[in-house]
Amino acid sequence: MTLRRPGKGIPLEDEDASRLKFNEGLDSMSETQFALSISETNALLRNVRNRSNPPKSTVFSKTLEYVDQFTKMRDEGQLNDARRTLSKYNLHQFELPLLLNLLPANVDEAKTLIPSLTLHYSDNQIREICEDIREIKRYVDR
Repeated sequence: MTLRRPGKGIPLEDEDASRLKFNEGLDSMSETQFALSISETNALLRNVRNRSNPPKSTVFSKTLEYVDQFTKMRDEGQLNDARRTLSKYNLHQFELPLLLNLLPANVDEAKTLIPSLTLHYSDNQIREICEDIREIKRYVDR
């Protein structure tokens, strides 16, 4: 039996994040579109909420409440610096927000949580990424 997305003829088993194999969405994003971390989503929703005419829907409120619960970086400067720091590694647009969400402490943790890193990075390169993440954590924990 082949599982398919509702309303689509795309087999679900063809998608595999560990191999960076996606059907629609992430692979078809342009350079001006990118996936956001939870903290970036929180900052975006807070900016929308602070506009003169913010959304009043329950979905908006619940989404903001959810991302607020899991946000690790509240300062937009920290968020921009963190994204800029990790961008130098030319990570897949799926991996960068995962690293910002999970902030893995070491190579083994990074490889376990984001197996696709092993497709195009050596352990030494992943170690460098984790060292930058440690610096990001120090900056955030101040």
